[in-house]
Amino acid sequence: MPISEKDIQLHIWGLRDNWVNLIQPVKFPEPNHFIDEEYDIWSLNPQDAFFNIIYSRLSDVDKYTRKTELIGCEVSLKKDSDSTIRADLLCCSIGRGGFGIIEIKKSSQTERQAYTELLGYGNHIQRLFPGMSTEDLVYILISPMEERIVREATLLSLLNDEKPVYCLVPKWVNDDITTLKLHPWIPSNEDLVKISNGMFHPSNIDIFKLTWDYVDDWNYLPPRQNPEPHMVDTLNKLSIYAAQVMESKHITGFVYASQPWAEMPLLPNSLIIAGINPFKVSKLLHLIRTKRLDIYKTKDLDTSGIRLNNILPEIDNTHNKSSEDYLEAFSTAWTDTIAGISFETFNTMTINSENETFETDHGSMTWEQYQRILMEDVFVHNYDVRPTGLLRKLFQAYQDIDYKYLTKYGYENHPFHGHGDIPSYGIDNWYDIRYFREFINRLFDPVYNYRLDINDAETDRKSET
Repeated sequence: MPISEKDIQLHIWGLRDNWVNLIQPVKFPEPNHFIDEEYDIWSLNPQDAFFNIIYSRLSDVDKYTRKTELIGCEVSLKKDSDSTIRADLLCCSIGRGGFGIIEIKKSSQTERQAYTELLGYGNHIQRLFPGMSTEDLVYILISPMEERIVREATLLSLLNDEKPVYCLVPKWVNDDITTLKLHPWIPSNEDLVKISNGMFHPSNIDIFKLTWDYVDDWNYLPPRQNPEPHMVDTLNKLSIYAAQVMESKHITGFVYASQPWAEMPLLPNSLIIAGINPFKVSKLLHLIRTKRLDIYKTKDLDTSGIRLNNILPEIDNTHNKSSEDYLEAFSTAWTDTIAGISFETFNTMTINSENETFETDHGSMTWEQYQRILMEDVFVHNYDVRPTGLLRKLFQAYQDIDYKYLTKYGYENHPFHGHGDIPSYGIDNWYDIRYFREFINRLFDPVYNYRLDINDAETDRKSET
């Protein structure tokens, strides 16, 4: 008789005192440190850093799972006036707070329902223990992992939702349940979400800048003074709050505050929120892919002709013949998201007991356009930058690789920090807008400094002739 999901469940429960012995040894791929040869760091790209993030996360969850004990089988999770759901198995580890929820799916047909059920169990447990963090629940799926939608859901849960997810593939011999082994699932290169450097093209990064007038307790008088520590600290508090809101919405971007130089005739306080517009990214990557364009020669490229059915051709059928250009509308409206965060931050941070209001102004553009405007981006004091979402994770990964490289080879061989001006400790590097700009440039073009040198040399050659 074929083995059923119930057979797997009861067999594992029967071995509850040492069920982790069913989990087979695994060796996750080694991280890409780019420090084996002196100039390997030139070839670092977002996909390599993403590789490090995913496998490091899986390795951590693997270590946790192997230390768990089973505490429940077919656990009924009841809600008043609602249907009862049942978790196949519950486990926990004395060395870590919270639970591991185990869901068993035998076939590719049933595994599609896995995350719906796992997340349902997780939501119910979070109601019983208010305030649980994402680290307090580990989602363990025992499944064939044959469906691509399940593999993608696993990786997106790990990366975007930051949920600890662990998958085990059950295998046995001749329908003999006593031969059951659980093999940790290792995503292949094909499974990994492809993070193209085109995602970080400066034209894909939307900027919303909000400025406002003097606040008595924030800005020192007379009005045209250069910033002092109290003023800088106050403005940095706004970017901290805005970054927290951005993280809660899973926005990949960054935020910082700035103030113009004393002699500039501008409103004295600014909050700059940047976000990678996913709809602009999809349009640019589609155009590059279909037109076989050089990604480094796509400056000011017109993507307005890309429509939603170019990205999702499945919607173009007899039941959907809309002439509306939704993709262009999505792309334009997305800026409203970061604009809303700007005003929420400003309104929250300027609420006061005197019901005082302040003059404001605002504008939006791309990061590429913003950096060309000297009065906005150069003749100003830029304060601590705070990356969010995927940019925060990638910045951490790049910094880790950089410091390992510097430890081995020193400053003089680093292609981006050859002058030795990178701080000794990461904390001094983390919030610095100069290094963050360089990081953004490296994400888009790993050898951008080299390209700049070549362009400068070409300019010099032409001027000489």
